[in-house]
Amino acid sequence: NLPHIFFLWFLSLVLPMNILRYVFTFLMHITGGIGIFFLTKYLFKPKRWLSEPFIASLFYLFNPATIQMFYTPLEAFSVHFAALPWLTLTLLNYLSSGSKGTLTAFFFVALVSAPQYFVTTLLLPVIFLLSTISAVTFFHDTTKWKRICTAGFGFLFINAFWLLPYL
Repeated sequence: NLPHIFFLWFLSLVLPMNILRYVFTFLMHITGGIGIFFLTKYLFKPKRWLSEPFIASLFYLFNPATIQMFYTPLEAFSVHFAALPWLTLTLLNYLSSGSKGTLTAFFFVALVSAPQYFVTTLLLPVIFLLSTISAVTFFHDTTKWKRICTAGFGFLFINAFWLLPYL
C-alpha cells in the first residue's frame, strides 16, 4: 500500500484531508477510462477518435458493474480498475517494440499499481491477463521469449516487496 500512501500524502499537500479519498477514487475512475481509451486505440487503430476508443471507454466507465464497484469503493479495487488497461497497454507496447522506454513504462505502471494487491487475490486476474498476453505473443512470435521473461521476472521483482513477506 506504500504507493497509495505516498500519493495520498502528495495530494494532502494541496487538498483538505476530508476529500482525499473521494479525489483518489475519482482519479482512479478517470485513469481507468483513459487507459481503456488508449488501449482500444492501440488495438483497433481507428481512423477517428470518436469511434471504438471513445465508446469502449464510456462503457468501461459507466457499465453497471463499475458503478456498483465505485458506489462503496475500496481503494484496492479502484486501483485494480485503473491499472488493468495500463498494464495491458504497456506490456503490449514493450512486447511489440522491445525498447527500454516501454519496459520502463511497464515497470512504472506495475509499481504504482501495487496498492491493488492489498487484496492479494487481485494478483490472480492480473497474472492471468499478463500470462495470456505473453503466451499469445510467444505463440505468434517465438523470438520474443527474452522480452516475455524480462517483463515477467521484472513484474515479480517489482512486487517482491509485498509478495515475499506474504508468501
